[in-house]
Amino acid sequence: MKSSYKRLGDYIHKVENRNRDLKVSKLVGLSMTKEFRVSTSNIIGTDMSVYKVVNKHQFSCDFMSVIRVHKFPVVLKIDEEPVLVSPAYTVFEVNDENELNPKYLMMWFRRSEFDRYADFKCDSAIRGGFDWDALNDCYLPIPSPEKQQEIVREYNIIQNRIALNNQLITKLEDTAQAIYKQWFVDEIDFENLPEGWRFLNLGGFSSIKGGKRLPKGDELNDFKIGRPYIKVADMKKTKFLVLNSKFQYVSHEIQAQISRYTANTNDVIISIVGTIGVVNIINESLNNANLTENCMKINNIEFVNAKFLYHYLNSEIGKRVIEESTVGGVQGKLPLYNIQSIPVLIPDNEVFAKFNSTVELIDSKLIIKVLENLKLEELKELLLAKMTRVESGIETNY
Repeated sequence: MKSSYKRLGDYIHKVENRNRDLKVSKLVGLSMTKEFRVSTSNIIGTDMSVYKVVNKHQFSCDFMSVIRVHKFPVVLKIDEEPVLVSPAYTVFEVNDENELNPKYLMMWFRRSEFDRYADFKCDSAIRGGFDWDALNDCYLPIPSPEKQQEIVREYNIIQNRIALNNQLITKLEDTAQAIYKQWFVDEIDFENLPEGWRFLNLGGFSSIKGGKRLPKGDELNDFKIGRPYIKVADMKKTKFLVLNSKFQYVSHEIQAQISRYTANTNDVIISIVGTIGVVNIINESLNNANLTENCMKINNIEFVNAKFLYHYLNSEIGKRVIEESTVGGVQGKLPLYNIQSIPVLIPDNEVFAKFNSTVELIDSKLIIKVLENLKLEELKELLLAKMTRVESGIETNY
């Protein structure tokens, strides 16, 4: 390790600020993407005075979850509004922001190499954990304040562009969904359908088939060996599902055993277990990818196409039908038969063609932004990876 690397423990300290006066009421948790998320915990009757307050430029982390999620859950508070976190979490801050920029440190924590290091320390520790002492004993390059600020600025430029693209993607999707709603919900008398329009069960004009779990004892790999394996966790709230660096792969040997359970370009997939009702259209980058048993794929669609079906399943009516078709209690499931029985309003050919051409124009702009964000994410990862080379030119083991 280069001598320019500094021991983190010399630059940070714990903060113990309890909510004794009950002035702070916003309770948050820590997401796996290292962001604060609003807590959904039932806090009725809970003594909130023992919860910890997190202020601007303070970190909150959960040492207990590292061994379970194989990541170091840590978030930096970047705005002025204080929040509450669990008393079990650790809150800390840097000693002097003129020596160590908190945003620069948060960038270091976002590196996948740091997550793997924390996970490794869990496996190697006697108590099986990554704790405060272990965090303090980490080393990282700490360049000049000016250099830290420059690195943070470059990162933020990329991050802001991604956020802007996501806003555009959301607006484009909302526009297409609004058009569907106007044409096929608001302006339709369902008791007296226009000539040529009819309701058909989904299974009557498409093929529906489930995915397949890995053979017992086999695991996915992170080394991009074999074919991508689509899990529910990979699915997005946007229309197209595109291959990205987060996907895990199934090896060629294992894939040969489940080769019939793949998804192809323009297939519609829907989650049927856990988070039920997430719908995506397979992008060509995931053609022939294997599909989890927790999803169904819909293809060979007649009369309409994947995009029309996507907007129907994401409409208020579609979501309600999916909810009503779900069975089970705590662990619900959307069975194959119930999916096949979902009624879909099919317009006449002329109206469908007009709708499709309109949506095609929107989607042509949407997919450009989706693919641009993929490249920006890669660029962001590259910038994080290069942090080890700051002033040293040599990488460490984490």
